[in-house]
Amino acid sequence: MARQLADIDRLAPGRLIFGVGVGGEDRHEVSVCGVDPATRGLRMNECLTVLRQLLTGTEVTFHGKFFDLDEAVIIPPPAAPIPITVGGRSDAAIRRAGRLGDGWLGIWNSPRRFAAAAEMAAQEAALTGRPDPPARHAMQVWCGLADSREADPGTEIRDAARLELARLGTGRCMVSIDCRDEELSIEVVDDGRGGSIAGIGYGIAGMRERVSLLHGHFTAGPRPEGGFRVAARLPVPVPAGVR
Repeated sequence: MARQLADIDRLAPGRLIFGVGVGGEDRHEVSVCGVDPATRGLRMNECLTVLRQLLTGTEVTFHGKFFDLDEAVIIPPPAAPIPITVGGRSDAAIRRAGRLGDGWLGIWNSPRRFAAAAEMAAQEAALTGRPDPPARHAMQVWCGLADSREADPGTEIRDAARLELARLGTGRCMVSIDCRDEELSIEVVDDGRGGSIAGIGYGIAGMRERVSLLHGHFTAGPRPEGGFRVAARLPVPVPAGVR
């Protein structure tokens, strides 16, 4: 990876920012490769430690829990340091950015959380003796566009999901929306216990009703790793006159 980064930087000097993360929510994606998902953070720490040293062009000898190098070097190294941005929602990712990154990339965060994350990264940098705290922080923003709120087929589902999360008092949730030509997918994952499947017009029952009215597919249930997951797939209406 260090060699690849150096090559890209040579082709586009000063235009490369390298983003890293330990992976998505599906731990199975890692375990099927023969890697214990619980070691992802430790592996990333070692990788970044080695990578930052290699990118300086100096000879690197490293013996860690997962990786071993003896007198490794890349020539020529990048002409200038390549910024490394660490993504992730957890405090561990933020602290990793403070120790080994040049910034933190957040997602689904309130302004208060973003400010607290920047401060946490700065504190971690100070604890490790870094002279300057990481400052290349950014936010990944997801949005959906439609001609109007009424034209968005996911509006009612999102509203119902918000009501359910507020009722449960869950401390954190993640809402994912994927809009394609023929289908809109919505997933809500939280750290709560879920709500009653029974009942009409609110919570999970209300979401199921709305999805059914829109001729979609709905699932809800606890997650193996804890918390609750609600997902809906909705067909996207074809505008009049379009075939």
